[in-house]
Amino acid sequence: MARYLDRRVKTLTPRQLDYAMYLESDHWKNFRRRWALFYKDTAYCRVCKNPKYQLHHVTYDRLGREHLADVIPLCRKCHKSLHGKLKWKRQAESDRRAAKKRILKRVQTLHPAPPLDRRNLLPPQG
Repeated sequence: MARYLDRRVKTLTPRQLDYAMYLESDHWKNFRRRWALFYKDTAYCRVCKNPKYQLHHVTYDRLGREHLADVIPLCRKCHKSLHGKLKWKRQAESDRRAAKKRILKRVQTLHPAPPLDRRNLLPPQG
């Protein structure tokens, strides 16, 4: 395991640890080399054009069998910024869902639905 992982291992979830170990694998190192050869003319951060970049997974659907188009190059600063924004977005979505539940519960408390009249639910007889 890389020295960088040794420092962080206590704070990682099992899923994060698996992913971090994957990034240290020979498969990932070979993939990065193939990506760099294929995209050698555009191997720079897509945001700020910094020539020092990390590969960011656009999708994790094919993790371990990525296509070259499944990643984009981002410098460390832009990569960190993107993940911060994604985390904020997930948190905001979670907060919105929780707020919606609270509002619906409050509305149901203040304005309870009238009791069902089961007679109106039956099909007309005739």
